[in-house]
Amino acid sequence: MRKVSSQWWDHLLVCLVVFVLGYVLWLASLNLSIFNPLKQALEDFKMTDVYFEMLRGGEKDRAFSDKIVLVDMTKQTRRSDIARTISDINACQPRVLMVDLVFQRPNADLSDDMPLTDAVVEGAADDVFSFKLVDYDPERAAFRGSVKSYFSDAADFVWGYSNILQTHPGGSVRLYTLTQHLGDTLVWSMPYLAACRYLGREPQAEDTDQRLIVYSDLDFHVIDCDSVASHADLLRDKVVILGALDEEADKHITPIGKKPGMVIQAYSTLSYIDHPTVRTMSGTTSFLLAFVVCMFCAWAGWRIRQRYPSTYSYVLKLFYFGLTALFVWLSFISFVYLDYEVDLLYPLLGMALVEEGRLQYMFIVRGPLTKWRRRLAEKSIYYQ
Repeated sequence: MRKVSSQWWDHLLVCLVVFVLGYVLWLASLNLSIFNPLKQALEDFKMTDVYFEMLRGGEKDRAFSDKIVLVDMTKQTRRSDIARTISDINACQPRVLMVDLVFQRPNADLSDDMPLTDAVVEGAADDVFSFKLVDYDPERAAFRGSVKSYFSDAADFVWGYSNILQTHPGGSVRLYTLTQHLGDTLVWSMPYLAACRYLGREPQAEDTDQRLIVYSDLDFHVIDCDSVASHADLLRDKVVILGALDEEADKHITPIGKKPGMVIQAYSTLSYIDHPTVRTMSGTTSFLLAFVVCMFCAWAGWRIRQRYPSTYSYVLKLFYFGLTALFVWLSFISFVYLDYEVDLLYPLLGMALVEEGRLQYMFIVRGPLTKWRRRLAEKSIYYQ
């Protein structure tokens, strides 16, 4: 019994060394510029990127969403042509039309603006129009201003902001927001408004404002702006997004590659419709899971060394590979079927440091501890 108790004390102390090593790496990433790549890698690490790759698989034979359709107007430069496209879409009776375009200034040719104004006023009751939030105030966590289309005063339009959320410049777009503050006013995002209208519910402030964009295994039908009328059945009772697919300035990095803003809006809208409550494991829970994983690996690694003394390094590699694959698979199942995201950053990082932690602990036991407290060192399973 005493020997078994001593073993678990050793495994616990190996875990302690692992966490100390992890803490040192974290401090180094904060204070030493040479570790900036490590810091950025840890900040950008999201297991959901792996899940999306697993979901999407190959690019062939992908299914299409039965809720959202995209209409591409990239080649249209005249507002009168865009007005005709908006009228054609509304004539197809979509459940929601998202106009992911901002016409900031009136055109010099008023005759080109009038058809567009008439078209948007006619569909004002059913359409959601895009606007941009500008001049963010970090102290108040609110925007100071907004940019809307020139026709904003022509009718009582439904406005949703279309800002793309990035954690840092050039970072991957993984999240969307439901609301933001414009001064003291709470405003809704365009994907959230469209999803609420599709689901037949009123938008309201929710506990979790930032939501994960689920880049699922579905693609979206894309209809050319000139062929809207011939695809009326495809657009009827759907969420239809009108925007530009081929504008390089509106393309962003995502876990599934560089995508246009309107595609990101489409996945954001579909995420709220199909996965309104994706929960994420807290940092505390992830830390506790990392402790359990490290304890198990410390014990399993010692047992492997005892049982396979000549080939333990190869067996250890197979063990860690299999354990990592098992964790990723279980987390993937949890994400897909339970809408629960398991944060594997701490567990995987701890698993990667266990063998280094064991080596450092063996050095302590056979070196300083043997010199200062020999009787205590002799109780360790790593003494010999």
